[in-house]
Amino acid sequence: VKVSYFCLAMVNSCLGFKEKALYFAEKVYRELPLRDQTPWAIGYGFLFLGLAYRKLDQIEKSLHLYNQAISYANNSRYSQVKAKALYGLADIYREQGNLEKALSLNLQAIDILSKIGAKLDLAEAYYDLGLTYQKIGNLEESRAKFQAAIQLFMNMKIPKQVTKVQISVTML
Repeated sequence: VKVSYFCLAMVNSCLGFKEKALYFAEKVYRELPLRDQTPWAIGYGFLFLGLAYRKLDQIEKSLHLYNQAISYANNSRYSQVKAKALYGLADIYREQGNLEKALSLNLQAIDILSKIGAKLDLAEAYYDLGLTYQKIGNLEESRAKFQAAIQLFMNMKIPKQVTKVQISVTML
């Protein structure tokens, strides 16, 4: 399996090129479980495929892949992969209306990312948590989490991400 297929599946799904994304995702998915890959490729392969299938509205495969990423991370102590999979799952559960599960997963991800200092992913997790609180109706917590995400994105000088979060704040 070529590592580039994971990336191509994810990028094409994010850009809306569903046929191309599905082609690359299915090519890799048929080759699971992953073997003879670097730890990075295995961990991020599950994440990229999980996101690709999420964007392709194939939720069951996405859930399966995020859970595979968590299992891999638990066995390899690759905590950043675990955290990213947790907030990927939280996004799905929030959209499905399982807000307690989404909240729990968001908080677990933030705990991990805070400990390892993964600021970009931490900012994304705070943003995701803000969306969860927004959907719950807890606007005060939502604003606080959005503000935490904005601050991290500003410190990293990522203005487009700041704008993304600010748009969500204006919707409160």
